[in-house]
Amino acid sequence: MSNIDRYDYAFDPEADNWPARLLRQVPQGSAVLELGPGAGAMTRVLLARGCKVTVVENDPEAVQALLAMGVEVIESDLDCTDWISALGDR
Repeated sequence: MSNIDRYDYAFDPEADNWPARLLRQVPQGSAVLELGPGAGAMTRVLLARGCKVTVVENDPEAVQALLAMGVEVIESDLDCTDWISALGDR
């Protein structure tokens, strides 16, 4: 098992749990900042809804998987604040 596998899980956007309900509230085509997306289970749902997704992730394998999805990746540890300046005026 690669390190990224520990972050991946089946995500049902139609489920009756708080992550699914939250994502259903995001308007299609929105600009979204996702913190710590791991393998991108929720990222894939946001992309399917036409969202422009920017993520902050520090795991190298997850970063590569997210880049392959076509999202903007800010490679940083969330415990540091350097990623905030990378957001610019967004």
